[in-house]
Amino acid sequence: MARKSLTKSGKLINELQHIPKIIAELKNDIERTRSQLLPSQTWSNIRVSGGIRKTQDDRLTTIIDVSDYNKAEIERLLERKKAILDYMASVLDSEEYLVVLALSLCETNDEAMDQLQYCRRKFYIMKKKVIQKLDTILESKAI
Repeated sequence: MARKSLTKSGKLINELQHIPKIIAELKNDIERTRSQLLPSQTWSNIRVSGGIRKTQDDRLTTIIDVSDYNKAEIERLLERKKAILDYMASVLDSEEYLVVLALSLCETNDEAMDQLQYCRRKFYIMKKKVIQKLDTILESKAI
């Protein structure tokens, strides 16, 4: 059985759920690149033979560039998340928005259900209602 294609609202909710994971990975990458700044006893400015010669300055410049890019990407993702949540807050009622917010903060539907203290049936009814409402709104105008 083929999986249904996601609607526009499903894609937005998916994006909201993935933004924290992407940010966490970018932060981990920043930490990994910063850990390369620690001096290594085997590091030398000159390679023994072959290859491109890299100085310590080249290495530090690369690390700074990667860290700056990751920080800018984190800021962009946070702005995107804020824009999506602001839009949803303006078009949804408070209970529907609460469901979207729980979905964006929790990794799984079960965690979101626990957070909201909803039974499984109520949660999925509310989630379906939110998706249908957003689909209707998004079909009539673009975000």
